[in-house]
Amino acid sequence: MFNVTGGEVLLVGLVALLVLGPKRLPDAARSAGRVIGQIRSISEGFQREVRDALDIDAPAATQGPVTRSVSEVPPRPNLDVDAPEDLDTTAEGPDAG
Repeated sequence: MFNVTGGEVLLVGLVALLVLGPKRLPDAARSAGRVIGQIRSISEGFQREVRDALDIDAPAATQGPVTRSVSEVPPRPNLDVDAPEDLDTTAEGPDAG
């Protein structure tokens, strides 16, 4: 996810140990873990809401093949718009002529 190597993690841990000290480091790591978990939860919730709002299915990797029968497919809306029968569509007015 972040493309971090093992050496970089070790360096960050060493700096954290030097800055926080051995007594406060476990509490800081616990807090950081909680924050990362909350961020993931918020991110997943946001993605779920966007998917629902846009009516997008989950990625194919987490879902089996999509198979629907013809009766399950919703009908398409009729986009042909006709003028109402009682509407006069003839050009009348100052520009008609």
